[in-house]
Amino acid sequence: MSETILQQTELEHQYLRHVKDALRGAIAWDVSGEDDLARKLSSMRFVAQSFQRYLERLFALEEHDGYMAVITETHPHLTSKLDTLRSQHEAYREAIRQIMPRLELIAPDEREAFDAICRELLTSVDRVAKHNQEETRLLQDAFCQDTGGEGGA
Repeated sequence: MSETILQQTELEHQYLRHVKDALRGAIAWDVSGEDDLARKLSSMRFVAQSFQRYLERLFALEEHDGYMAVITETHPHLTSKLDTLRSQHEAYREAIRQIMPRLELIAPDEREAFDAICRELLTSVDRVAKHNQEETRLLQDAFCQDTGGEGGA
């Protein structure tokens, strides 16, 4: 069972990496004029919405149907680490929820505000990437550790 959860979590994290890479690519898109900025803004909205939806989905899976429930049952000593990860989930959800309405309402001629939103999105993407690394370490600690029991030296 733990191997299945590890595989599923890694697969979900890979999907999220693809969305994060797409968002980074949209942000990095070099524009030369207001028309290009309007197209970039449209693409940014689409990819940022995808990022938000997938992030919400992934966190819900992890919290309710995924590794967190199993670790709570099988490794209660890791509960404080899980609590930290859950609180990070909520912080990341809130951050993206605050960014999205501003991204939706911004006009192509508001270059400075748009650049600020892009920086916030990149910060969010970077924080989620770091968070995913923490989750991977926790999963490895919980499911890949040697439980001992066999004779040694």
